[in-house]
Amino acid sequence: KSNMKKTAVSTLVFVFLLLFASPVWAVCPICIIGLGAGLEISQKLGIDDTITFLWLGAIIISLIIWTIDWLKKKNLNFHARKIIVILFYLGTVLFPAYLMLEKNQSYNHPTHQIWGIDKLWVGTVLGVTLLFFGLLINNFLKKKNNGKIYFPFQRATVLIIIIAMASATLHFLCFQGTFKWPF
Repeated sequence: KSNMKKTAVSTLVFVFLLLFASPVWAVCPICIIGLGAGLEISQKLGIDDTITFLWLGAIIISLIIWTIDWLKKKNLNFHARKIIVILFYLGTVLFPAYLMLEKNQSYNHPTHQIWGIDKLWVGTVLGVTLLFFGLLINNFLKKKNNGKIYFPFQRATVLIIIIAMASATLHFLCFQGTFKWPF
């Protein structure tokens, strides 16, 4: 029962953060490609699911913000647009991941938890939160430079560096550096 409560709270925090996504924080396709590459690399290297889902959470929020911005640019303004987009991506990305874990009997298994919560939710919520933090940092840097970026692809670079730093920190703090290079 406690795990179900933690999962519900994590989901509510996730949805709450997504409701405040705005076009000013739009994420470009380059950002999404970079995050996707990081996700693929982490799986190929056998990195823990918490870190994989951290990248997945960042990809989900990127896709949601990008889609909402695209709909606005195309003047496709319809009732509950943000909620529909959020539910669409949650359903098409997290639900299959959940089903895969459930099939493997690892969802909410004690070995698939960190801080008493399933790694799917810990990683996803961290990824969403850190992506918002990275967007704030990027906006701060642009504001400091009179609304201009310091270098090409600044936003993508800032976001990927933050997610990569969080991945390394999680790996060495939570998993005692058990990473093994595959070559």
